[in-house]
Amino acid sequence: MVQVGNDFGQMAKNFGTNETLDVTGSVGAYTSTHTITGAHFKVDNVESDLAFAAYMMPDIAVPAVGVTLDATGQFGIAAHTVPLTYGKILRMGLDGMLIPMIDPAAQNLGQLIQGLVDCNQVGTLVASQIGGFGSGAITTRATSASSPVRT
Repeated sequence: MVQVGNDFGQMAKNFGTNETLDVTGSVGAYTSTHTITGAHFKVDNVESDLAFAAYMMPDIAVPAVGVTLDATGQFGIAAHTVPLTYGKILRMGLDGMLIPMIDPAAQNLGQLIQGLVDCNQVGTLVASQIGGFGSGAITTRATSASSPVRT
């Protein structure tokens, strides 16, 4: 879990967006649509590009962004805002890059924890610490299952 936290910190500081700029119009009257299609992450010099579509997230399109092209060939893009959901992008990086780096069989944080935590051991420890209430199996089921525990 410490590694997940450290890597997450790197990922949150070292990410960018994958985007396209579709320019239309004619000299003096150019406009564009700026579309964000995914994110680029970097952790410990490992880089990964993840598409929004692979995570059931729509591309983010900003229409009518002004662009210019001057006589020297200098291209300019007008100031504009892009409505990014920072938390969703970081979650995509967590599930799509970080977790598979730690456990290739896991696809999300829940699966990572299940693979790393010995629920039987935790259940036995909890049962022994609460004075023998229930058995290790009941306590294990309570800590690892989403279904209700019946006694």
